[in-house]
Amino acid sequence: DAVGLALHRAGRFRDVLAVTEERTVLMSTMDRDEPAAAAEITDIVVSECTDALLVGDLPAALAAGRRLPETLGRGSYMATGLQVPALVLSGHLGAALDHADRMW
Repeated sequence: DAVGLALHRAGRFRDVLAVTEERTVLMSTMDRDEPAAAAEITDIVVSECTDALLVGDLPAALAAGRRLPETLGRGSYMATGLQVPALVLSGHLGAALDHADRMW
C-alpha cells in the first residue's frame, strides 16, 4: 500500500496499477476469516477498482467493481458507490442509476 501511495504521489499511475495487481495476487494467501486481514483485503479490492479508473482502464474498473460486493457485501454502499464512476464513464447510465439509491 505504501509503495502504491508513493507512486501515486509521483504521478506514476500505471505503476500504481501494477502494484495493485501484485497485491491482488498476494491477497489469495490471506486468511479471509482473520479479522486483522480485513482492512488490507478491503483496501486491495477498493484499489483494484479505483486504480483501474485512474489509468482509464474502464473494462478492468467494471470487472473490479462487479467483484466488490463479494468482499464488501451485497448491501455495501461502498461497493455500490465505487461501481458508479466506471458505469457512467462506460455509458451504462441506466445501471449507474440503478445503483444510485443504495449509494446515496
